[in-house]
Amino acid sequence: MLRKGKAFIIFTDLDKTFVPYDYKKDVKDFLTLIRDIKNRENVDVKFCPISGRPGAYVRRLMHEWRDHAKMEGLQNIFEFGAGEQGAVIVDGKKSYQNYFLGNPEYTSLKKEVAEIVKKNKYGKFIADEDEKHFTCSLHIRDEIGEKLTGEQKKKIYQSLRDDVVHALGEEKAYASMAHNCLEVIPTGVSKHESINWIIHHYRKEYEIVGITFSGDAENDKSAISYVSKLAEIPGSKAHVFLPGNAVKEIDSMALEGWKEKNKNASANRIKNSDLPLFAGVIKLMRKALKENTLVSAGIKDWKTKDDLALVKTNHSNLLKKLQNDRSKDTGSIGIFI
Repeated sequence: MLRKGKAFIIFTDLDKTFVPYDYKKDVKDFLTLIRDIKNRENVDVKFCPISGRPGAYVRRLMHEWRDHAKMEGLQNIFEFGAGEQGAVIVDGKKSYQNYFLGNPEYTSLKKEVAEIVKKNKYGKFIADEDEKHFTCSLHIRDEIGEKLTGEQKKKIYQSLRDDVVHALGEEKAYASMAHNCLEVIPTGVSKHESINWIIHHYRKEYEIVGITFSGDAENDKSAISYVSKLAEIPGSKAHVFLPGNAVKEIDSMALEGWKEKNKNASANRIKNSDLPLFAGVIKLMRKALKENTLVSAGIKDWKTKDDLALVKTNHSNLLKKLQNDRSKDTGSIGIFI
């Protein structure tokens, strides 16, 4: 049996966490970090953006970064990502394709939300980005928002959230704050589900020796909690590295309370940087790399105290579809399942 290679996976939100970035400085610093991790630890580094933006947007950025990585002699870094809060898996290894985690009936969700928002005098429905299929954004009307304080906006978004959840029911959708908007997301779709799927896929080819996640808003909390729980696995190197601009929702009492309860197993799992955006995350990764705490020798058992096992997945049919598509390698672009 062939021995598996080792992979270190960097998961990150995009808006206000990695984007915007400066090509000349930020991209160079990031690719230098990837090269240092790869050379020092003898691992394959995988960078997987997990965003609320459409899959096509994630795909375009991955394509840009891949071109820069090739110029630096780095291959196969940008293979998988996810859009629409994890609903859409972006596969860019051989041909760019999208795969949906969930029920295609969710495409009707935006129409229902639009009707709900019409009845709220403060809200503005944004089925923004035509490429979005399953999630949508709610904003405060421009002419109202410019006259409000931050606390007043918070109350209005809460009223929009209550309206949506009451009308649709929690079994159908939930709402989560992003930057200056409320994202409505089908129940069962989340960033941590897409992370689960990507890790499970990579485990077929690699031994996973480390994972990081970075985000800055309420819609990143499920991924933060998920990766933090992975850190309970004996020998695991699972980290949450937050940029300095991470909003207060990330530092919620729920997460702080959870860290306190698990302080013996969780001493270093959530780190906050003093620098904003991805520069802060790079700084934290560099520090961990220097201290030999970033990468493990190899993680065998993924089972956690919460009986969270990545060896099991609800997405087996999707994995089979992915493998079949790759074996055919038709070269098609942007196929949506």
